[in-house]
Amino acid sequence: MTYSIIEARRLALGVVRRLWPKSLGAFVPLKGTIHADMAAELPGHDAGLAAVLAIHTNSTRYLRSVAAEGSQRHDLNGEPVAPVSPACREQAAVELAVREKRRTNNVS
Repeated sequence: MTYSIIEARRLALGVVRRLWPKSLGAFVPLKGTIHADMAAELPGHDAGLAAVLAIHTNSTRYLRSVAAEGSQRHDLNGEPVAPVSPACREQAAVELAVREKRRTNNVS
């Protein structure tokens, strides 16, 4: 069976979200060094993890969690480790606004 790139990414995202359901599966803001933690648990998959993490953290659902007032960053176990900075919340909110504007312009 062959998969398109999009299908392969979706499968990889599903696997990663099942491996870490309390963090990636829950779409909570992740701590800055989460990639290193993932790579330590799955040695030899660094590039693939980086790609999947980039897709996950650019999702609208993830950005909404980052933009939420009082949001906290989490480790792989889903434990809060630090607040999301105001700058990161603002950056996520701006990106969400851009996406909303693009969406509404395409609907009109």
